[in-house]
Amino acid sequence: MCYNQWTMALPKKFRLKKRKEFDKVKQQGQKVHSPLFVVSYVNNESDGPKFGFVVSKKIDKKAVVRNKIRRRLSEAIRCLLPQLKQDIYAVFLVKKKIKEANFSEIKTEIENISQLLGKK
Repeated sequence: MCYNQWTMALPKKFRLKKRKEFDKVKQQGQKVHSPLFVVSYVNNESDGPKFGFVVSKKIDKKAVVRNKIRRRLSEAIRCLLPQLKQDIYAVFLVKKKIKEANFSEIKTEIENISQLLGKK
């Protein structure tokens, strides 16, 4: 596992925060499908990669479960940050199957997706 005991979340500068950013990626972005999630991504000219995670109530009614899924995704992304392209916005739309996946399966899927998105 890649996590460091001091930082377990994706740093704020790598997160999509504004609704406008999410909408831009969803509308203009290209999509890559995976068994666990769909990734919409678009190239940008900003200061680094940014990621957003959408886990709807259809996945699970409990916020605890949805937040756990978000934390797992952000940790897997954080581990791969040095290898990822620097000019990308990406939004992960989660599928129900992710509830049964463990962290290593999620990380493997993100590694596979990152190869399709392009590395540095």
